[in-house]
Amino acid sequence: GGPHEPWDAPGEYATMYDPAETPPPIVPVEARSWVPDGVAEWERSARRTDMSEDDVRRLRANYYGKISLIDHWVGEIFAACESKRIMDDLLVVFWSDHGEMAGDHQLLHKSRFFESALRVPLMLRWPGNIRAGRTSSALVETVDIMPTVLEAVAGRLPPSCQGESLWPVLRRPSTKLREAVLSEVGHQGRRNMMIRTERCKYAVHEDGQPYMLYNLVRDPGEQTNLLGHPKAQEIERQMRERLFRLAGKTGLKATGG
Repeated sequence: GGPHEPWDAPGEYATMYDPAETPPPIVPVEARSWVPDGVAEWERSARRTDMSEDDVRRLRANYYGKISLIDHWVGEIFAACESKRIMDDLLVVFWSDHGEMAGDHQLLHKSRFFESALRVPLMLRWPGNIRAGRTSSALVETVDIMPTVLEAVAGRLPPSCQGESLWPVLRRPSTKLREAVLSEVGHQGRRNMMIRTERCKYAVHEDGQPYMLYNLVRDPGEQTNLLGHPKAQEIERQMRERLFRLAGKTGLKATGG
């Protein structure tokens, strides 16, 4: 899968984008005074301490080059389908399993709950069934892809399915599929959880200790962690309740809920 480290885009794709013209990485306004030990370990392993700003820009330019490489080969697949005259009957679903920090918040790699690593592309194409050129800001999860495809082929959902079909959103992009999305990540036996609504994001360590609270409307770059701020205590309480309630429905467990 890609784009993915190592940052070694081949041939013309390695120099397709000028590092000097790449958007600069997101920099936190204030350092977090405390994070759980397990999270601190992850961040130390992903911290770009030995990289200059020029190094980060070159990495980001190479990342864009790899995206263009993927675009090229997806185009080749489409061209082959066109040559077989099956493109108009083909349901295409394109997505990624994770993003990439690429220097944002002074971090690299994945396994972070920041938007840079958390959000992924999701595109669907099916002529005659999905109207082209429309977008939606609905909160969805990758577990929604399977029930969406099964509904398209009149398949039956297994009882264990936790996803929601995206067809209501595909038919009407303004549809609100869910109030919040849940994400979890595990590393060396640890599991952290995060809940994201349209407005806020809140994350806890496996032992239930919180370490992330952002207002995504006022602070889309997640530069100011509101955890512990007196004016954010009520939203922190609400988000914590919602996180553990939603986690309980999916079978995830953490202490402190």
